[in-house]
Amino acid sequence: MKKNLFDIEPIRDRNIEQFDLLIEGGDLNFPGGFRLERILSFGQTTGAGEWYDQPWAEWVAVIRGMAVLLFDTGESVTLRLGDHLIIPAGRRHRVTFTSDDCFWLAFHYSEK
Repeated sequence: MKKNLFDIEPIRDRNIEQFDLLIEGGDLNFPGGFRLERILSFGQTTGAGEWYDQPWAEWVAVIRGMAVLLFDTGESVTLRLGDHLIIPAGRRHRVTFTSDDCFWLAFHYSEK
């Protein structure tokens, strides 16, 4: 069945990030496992003192809006329309800013 990435209505609640699973295969803890999500952010950030520390790699791409990621090394990366990057497994990071119209894709995959 044909679908469109931009068919995102209705937005459930702008106070909560909206995660939509688009496709997945296998278990992320084993070779070949993957998950593709569409994320709609409305200014949300990672909670104070919290870090993402995932045992799998993640590719993120900003489709609309803007986001800022901070790594535990102190490096900060700003992602704007069309920007994308790979976050290796175990690289601690957090989201410190999202615009109120941030639309991104996150592809999680096993590096094993």
